[in-house]
Amino acid sequence: MFYDVYKELCAKSGKAVTRVAQDIGLAGKAATEWANGAEPRNSTKLKLAQYFGVDVSIFDEGLENKSVFADVFQRLCAESGKSVTEVANAIGIAPTTAYDWIKNGAEPRIGTKRKLADYFGVSIAVFIGNETPKITVPPAVPVSVVTNDELRVLSLLRSLTEQEKETIMTMLEALAQKHLTDKRTVG
Repeated sequence: MFYDVYKELCAKSGKAVTRVAQDIGLAGKAATEWANGAEPRNSTKLKLAQYFGVDVSIFDEGLENKSVFADVFQRLCAESGKSVTEVANAIGIAPTTAYDWIKNGAEPRIGTKRKLADYFGVSIAVFIGNETPKITVPPAVPVSVVTNDELRVLSLLRSLTEQEKETIMTMLEALAQKHLTDKRTVG
């Protein structure tokens, strides 16, 4: 199952199965082992999902139920650096609904497609396969630059209401200003 999905993703991207393995830092023989039934580690599946711009669950669930909408939705999420959950929350739907689009090939109503098009800044036509999405992705901060404490703060911040976030931002700005003032006084 894994290898069939992997092989199809390689074919769609125009890359040889051994080349993709090498591109993510593995020996080319890894693809041969997968072809013979070996299952890669979850960390490898995650690297492959990022490489192809798809959700990692595709390696366990397959491509047969994928729709044009699901392909475009996943590509827009990947290109914008947003998770499916982030996008779902931003447009006011349950993340489980968004994952259902990917897993089962379900499609949202036209109103939800409009919200998604607005969110990503693309035409609604991209969700029915009539247009290729063209989005500009801002440069991302490399994950290696973000500390565990920063990730923890971000995780906690995402669980707050908008009003609570405003309160936290005000406090952080005040602390940062105090820190700058203290540095100037000492120096």
